[in-house]
Formats: sequence, structure tokens, C-alpha cells
Amino acid sequence: SQIFIDRKYYDFDDPRLDRSTKVTYGALSYVFDNVLWGYTGPINGRRYKLTLDAGLNLFDRNDISFRSVDLDYRRYWDIAKTGSFAIRMAGGASFGRTPKTYFVGGVSNWIGSRNLEQPVYEVENLYFADVITPLRGQPLYGVAGDRYAVINAELRFPLVQVLALRFPLPLVFQNIRGALFTDMGAAWSGSRFKGGSSSGGKDHLQDIRTGFGVGMRMNLAGLALLRYDIAWSTDFDKVSDRPTHYFSLGADF
Repeated sequence: SQIFIDRKYYDFDDPRLDRSTKVTYGALSYVFDNVLWGYTGPINGRRYKLTLDAGLNLFDRNDISFRSVDLDYRRYWDIAKTGSFAIRMAGGASFGRTPKTYFVGGVSNWIGSRNLEQPVYEVENLYFADVITPLRGQPLYGVAGDRYAVINAELRFPLVQVLALRFPLPLVFQNIRGALFTDMGAAWSGSRFKGGSSSGGKDHLQDIRTGFGVGMRMNLAGLALLRYDIAWSTDFDKVSDRPTHYFSLGADF
């Protein structure tokens, strides 16, 4: 694809310069997928995707130029025809004069307001960055870098078979699912990565972010899938005082 980006800043005190960028972009992926689906997501099988992509301004060698490689592998095991266990491992790296940024944290299709830092809206990030989820216990766009790695493990089980309401509306919800999960991930730039530290006299994680918690999934009459997760973050020394609550839409990973 050929992407043309023109940006102008109209605030009289904005220090940024107007920007005109022409980027030739291409991606090549190898995909395997043989999963069986349940009410809220895959329950058996495996799926993976290996992607190579690159972007280059052919008209200005000092402008955007990057190439990246990403791998996302997921495996699912059916448990007694009622539950399932899912594990996902993903990682990627970007290189070049303006390497692509990976933003890691939060959940996909999150419902709620959010405040994002200015770098998220820069041309390179707005059009070419990747958002990696889930990493629960961390805010959306919580950590960023040109390299990332994420591991997710989740036990999914039946929670409520039938929930019938009379007030305020007569509604019946079926097959509400529960989840126990742990997420671990990191994003960093170049070789600037430090997995752990012993500062303060106690060993703890530093650049690696970890979260754990419980969740609930509800299929809304086949129209949408509502997810609710409550997660705590930890560095293996301390656990967050308060959990983070996530309401989101869409199928489980």
C-alpha cells in the first residue's frame, strides 16, 4: 500500500512543524489456524501467525524507514468438555531508522475513557505502531518500545448456566463463563532491557510487568460478547493495593 499523510498544526504556540509523509508499506504473513470455538472463544486447537512488514519513504531517505518481524502463537486444550486452558506467547522486534513502536498493556476493545500521552499521536505511532494486548494489571499503552514479549495463561470454566432477571426488564442470560488468568509482558528499546533488580534489598521484576486476576464473559444474545476482568499487578515483591477493572467487548484471545 501507498500511504500519504499530511498534518498541519493550527495552534499559534504549537512548536511542532507541519508534516508531509509518503510511505510505501507492505506486510507478509504465514497463518495457521485449526481451533474449535466455544461460546466465548477458542476451546481446542492451535493458531499462530508469523508476520514480516516494512515501511519506507521512497522520496526522502531521512524520513520513515522500518522493518519488523512478529510471531504470535496460541494453544488451547479442552478440559472435560466444559472448560479449557489457553496459553499464548507473542513477541516482535522492529529495526531501521524509525523502528515501529509496540505499545503493551490493558485489554482490546476496552470500554471507558482514557488519557493518552502525546507520543501516541505522533505520525509514526498513529499510523504504524502496534498495540499488544492483553496485559491486565497495566494501563492501556502502559509500556512501549521497539521490542516486546508477552505470555498469557488463562483457565476458562463454566460459571453460571442460566441467569434470569425480572426487573428492570425480563432478560435471560445463558452460559456465563469465568476465567482465572495471569499475564506477563515487557516492551523495551534496543538492548536497554533489565528483567529484574535487587534494589532496596529485595529481588523484584523491573522491566517485566505481571498481572493476575479473575474474569467473567457473557454472550449477549449472540450480538456481542461482554468481558469483565479484575486484575492485580505484581513485581514478585509487592502486589498492587487496588485492582484494575476492565470492561471490554469481543472474544477471548
